Amino acid sequence: MTGCVAFWIFCVHCLTTPSPFLNPRLLLDRNFTVGTLVAFFMGALSYVSLVLFPGLLHDLRDYPDSSIGLLLSARGCGNWLAFLIIVPFSRRAPRLAVETGLTLQTLAAWEMAQLDINMTGFDVFWTNVLQGFGFGLAYTPMTVLTFTTLPRDQITEGTAVFTLVRNFGSSIFISITVVLLVRVVGIVLVIALLTLPAAVAGHFARQLWQMMLVAVLCCMAFVTTGIAVSYPMNLPSGPVIILIAGATYLLVALVSRIHRRRA
Repeated sequence: MTGCVAFWIFCVHCLTTPSPFLNPRLLLDRNFTVGTLVAFFMGALSYVSLVLFPGLLHDLRDYPDSSIGLLLSARGCGNWLAFLIIVPFSRRAPRLAVETGLTLQTLAAWEMAQLDINMTGFDVFWTNVLQGFGFGLAYTPMTVLTFTTLPRDQITEGTAVFTLVRNFGSSIFISITVVLLVRVVGIVLVIALLTLPAAVAGHFARQLWQMMLVAVLCCMAFVTTGIAVSYPMNLPSGPVIILIAGATYLLVALVSRIHRRRA
């Protein structure tokens, strides 16, 4: 609700103020509008796989972290290969370079969507190479075409909007992906980190700022300890953090109760 109200205020401000925070005339430029939309979806499709593959390879296929890093580095190799040809390609046919790059990214995304538990390391490697190659092939000429027809006095503002929309697209789709991947443990972890640190802090502090400070320190301690304990034992971090936070709260509550009885 707050986000909707803030967005409505932002739109009214941009449309009614003589010097708005964001000049809506930028969107009247067709090249800039189309390029910004393409950047939004490119940012969305390019970074989601980097979030999905580590958990898939580690949890379901028992790949070591070093192997996962090597497989995902294939995307950087694809980018590097694209940089070798992008300058002459974009000079001669920039629109064709964008179309080819987007097509390759679409093909890579389609092939990634077909992967299952029986996938091999080669499947992960070549799809990431193809995606990285398509991204490197499309991004540079797309950026040039986006700002070609934009007036010089609007390039600075347009650059900020272009980068913001691209990062916004990747953030939205990564957030959606993480939410879809979260199961009961993830929900319980969020609830535990929202409630248990504050409950522990209530036994040590009386003022609000003291409780907030103690709760933040407890939350950091729970997460750090849970990760430190789970990593060498090859255990999932979420349940370990929940157990540590719950055990700490029970211990603090027990000690506090004994102390009150003695007092």
